[in-house]
Amino acid sequence: MRRILLTVAACALGLTLTSTADAHPPRHVPAHVYYRDHGVRFSGGYYFVGRHHHHWAYRVWDSRCCCYHYYDPDLRCFYYWNTGRGCYYPVGY
Repeated sequence: MRRILLTVAACALGLTLTSTADAHPPRHVPAHVYYRDHGVRFSGGYYFVGRHHHHWAYRVWDSRCCCYHYYDPDLRCFYYWNTGRGCYYPVGY
């Protein structure tokens, strides 16, 4: 009986000394979101002026349009380069 009581007491002491986990861990909010600082908001979402943007996660070749589509990880959509306007626009715009 004494051994059981000591085991229960040791378990209780162990539980009180350990830290508790947060039920809701803090959400990570990135300090820098590329489209907020470099994109221009318009009715179709955001577009990026100029050729030199290096935030794309990857690019894929579209054989129907004969051009690359660039994936923006923050906005979770693809963009294409519009030569006439010198901007990247969302695919489908």
